[in-house]
Amino acid sequence: MEESEGEGECGKRPHVTTGNTPHKPEDKRRRSTGSLPRSAKKLSFPRSPSNVVKKSPLTRKKPLFSPLKELKNSKKSRRAWSQEEDTALVQFVALHKDKQATDVEWPAMKAMHLYWYDAAKYIKQTACTQHLRDASVVRQRVVNYMRQNYKTVEEAEGFHGLDVESYLNDVSASASTSTNEPSLRLDEVLASSIKSLTQHQLEELVLKALLAVKDKTSLVLKVLSEVNFSSDTRKELISRLYQPLDFVNKMSLVDKHFLDAAVSQGIDTNPADFASLSLGAMKVLQDNGKPNLIHTWSKCVLGENGKPLIPIHRMPFGLLQYQMQFFACTNVMQITEPEDYRSWRETMTTEFPGRFMRLFGGPMWSGQPVENVKDPRKARVNVACASQSTQWRRDKKSTFTSKPELQTAALDALKSANPDGRFWIKLDATDVKVALMESGRRVEWGC
Repeated sequence: MEESEGEGECGKRPHVTTGNTPHKPEDKRRRSTGSLPRSAKKLSFPRSPSNVVKKSPLTRKKPLFSPLKELKNSKKSRRAWSQEEDTALVQFVALHKDKQATDVEWPAMKAMHLYWYDAAKYIKQTACTQHLRDASVVRQRVVNYMRQNYKTVEEAEGFHGLDVESYLNDVSASASTSTNEPSLRLDEVLASSIKSLTQHQLEELVLKALLAVKDKTSLVLKVLSEVNFSSDTRKELISRLYQPLDFVNKMSLVDKHFLDAAVSQGIDTNPADFASLSLGAMKVLQDNGKPNLIHTWSKCVLGENGKPLIPIHRMPFGLLQYQMQFFACTNVMQITEPEDYRSWRETMTTEFPGRFMRLFGGPMWSGQPVENVKDPRKARVNVACASQSTQWRRDKKSTFTSKPELQTAALDALKSANPDGRFWIKLDATDVKVALMESGRRVEWGC
């Protein structure tokens, strides 16, 4: 019995408690703790409906979370806006209205607009921050905060203390810092690069540099003064700058340059508004179906050879002159009749004493209220001239008399100078006519 027991013990396979059977290949798939070994037989219990494994399509691999590892928060931490950043943002919006796509008070362009990238750079530079904010973040600050709390940019400037002095201080500070920076010598640093550029590249470079300059007006004026442009080029520049102006600015510019041209010709009258005034007068004549008398009168005064086509020292120039001055003044006491016109009118009045003035001058201010007298715009006139009362006052002041004392003295002096001489006296036709009429009325004709 003992031998049989010993043989039985020696014939048994040793049991390995760790589960690692010698010469057994390792499992390719790691089994969880408590799972059955491969060699274990399946239980022959009947299947329960709850134990049936349902097959489902594999969508994604679910992550395994370990309680030992702490979950990382992938959301970025928000940086609060500082007072300096808000001030810099308001300052950028106030200074760069020209970069906005529309004329609204607060800009609201899309986040991809270049405006917001420039604003972010400006905020970092002005507020001296270490981080550069995203363009979308800057836009959200304007749309969701600035626009909701301030109705206008001016109101936001007042809240953040941005006035004229602050802007001037910023300019002076930037100027002082720029002077401390080492200056680059153009001839050494950039000359070689500029020489290697093509003509098209040079044009693009100059255009970009001009757009970057703040005081463009001074730069353009400096270029125009230093660069020797031809006359045709200057005319082309003036035409390009003149065409986009509106009508009011065009007339103002024309009047200014017309006055400069008149002064250069030695004209000392008042032609400051002649260009716009003559243009308006031409339009009135055209609208009323009249010829362009402004141009016609200029041709009469200045002929083809530079001499006037109309005599300017005798009638009818004085007549035309007085008509223009009469209707252009506000009171007839401001003007006087030219000498050639006055002499002609007095001769006609003497020839036709009563009827001429009534037909020639017209009723004038007859029947008008006293306050309308001497107002040219209230006169009912045919041809403007001095009134009869004015002519009577002139006659009283004149040394002319109808008595023959002057003529008698002249004849006596002539007779005494040559007592034996014979003289033929030629009388004026008007005097002869008056003498015949008086003789016919007062003296009997004798043989």
